[in-house]
Formats: sequence, C-alpha cells, structure tokens
Amino acid sequence: MPLEMIILEIIAYMLAWVIPLMWAQWMIQDPSRIAIIQKHRVFHPNTISYGRMLMAIPVIWLHSSGFVFAAIILFIIAAISDAIDGIFARGADLITDIGKIVDALGDKGLYLPILPYLFGFTSGIVLFICIDIFSQISRRWLKKKNKSTAANVWGKVKTTAVFILIGGQAISERYNLELWSELVDIGIYIIIVLAICSVFFKFISPKTIPAFIRLKKNQLIDYAFK
Repeated sequence: MPLEMIILEIIAYMLAWVIPLMWAQWMIQDPSRIAIIQKHRVFHPNTISYGRMLMAIPVIWLHSSGFVFAAIILFIIAAISDAIDGIFARGADLITDIGKIVDALGDKGLYLPILPYLFGFTSGIVLFICIDIFSQISRRWLKKKNKSTAANVWGKVKTTAVFILIGGQAISERYNLELWSELVDIGIYIIIVLAICSVFFKFISPKTIPAFIRLKKNQLIDYAFK
C-alpha cells in the first residue's frame, strides 16, 4: 500500500474518533441543543447504547467481505459512542439506573461477538467472555442489594483495553504489522485481569480490604469504587 494512502487512512481514523466527540461536546454547550437531546429519542443515551449493541453485525460483515478500512472506521465510531452516550447523559441530565445497565450491555454487544471472530475461541477469549457475562449478570444481584450497577473504573479501563485490542488487530491485518501478533497474547491477559478486577471490586467494599494493602489515603481503592 502506498505511503500516501496509509497517511490518509490514519487521518480518517483520527477524524472518526475526534469529530463525534467534538459534536457531542458541542451539543451540550447550549440549552436549545440540550433540549433537542432531551426531546428526541434518537439522541437519548439509551438509544445510542442500544445502537452500539447492534454495530458488531455490520462491522463483522464489512471485515469478512474484505472492506477492512470501512470496518475499522465503523468500529471506531461505535466505540466512541460509548463516550457520547455518557456525555449526553450527564450534559442533558438523563442519567438513569437502567441507563447504567444499558450502557454496559451496549459495550458487550459490540465487542463480545467481535473478539472470537478476530481471535477465535481460544482459552483466553472464552475465559474473558465468561467473566464478562458473569459481571453483567451480577448487576441484577447488586441492584437487589441497593449497590451501584454502574461500571467502576476497572470496568471502564477494561472496555477501553478491549477496544484497543480489537482495533489494533484489525489495523495490523490491514497493514501487515507483524509486531502486533507478538503483543496479542499479552493484550488478552491484560483484559482478563481487568475483567477480574472489575468483578472483584463490585462485590468487595473497600472497608473490608486489610489496611496493610491499601495505598496512602486509599487513593487507588477509593477511586476504583467510584
């Protein structure tokens, strides 16, 4: 592939990431635009999350049909929608308990089908999927116990890591990056560890963790539960 084409595609990837975020921030800067978000269902954060849940189908279809560039662009937009629904929810005062659950479902609906498609049903991928599904099911129990069902910082970092892993794999296939293949196993180990931490810190209160393993002023532990 010519260098000029590679540069243009990289610019396209960056624009697919930046433009939706800039648009979302612009939408919540004015009361009249906030009213549009609140009034029209298509802009509701839950609608965006539901839409993200369905995006794995066209992404996989485009990739399997040889349209790898288009698949990457669509995946970037779908992944960025995870930030957009949060911006709209906070900026338009549309935060709800169901929204916290739907947001997580949107993420899982996007990446859970793509992971085995790209990497196969390896032991690492299967283990991650099982942990992630358990994490989602546990939200019902947490809700009954009046505990937060929102994603903690470990879950957010995990989701970001999964998106990077998927995007990196697709890009490496597009441009034949041999170095990436050596990093895939490490990436899978990382998302497994993050998934375990996400589940662990949903159930364990920071008060139950022995003081000798806490950081000064509980900085990391307290942050993990926010």
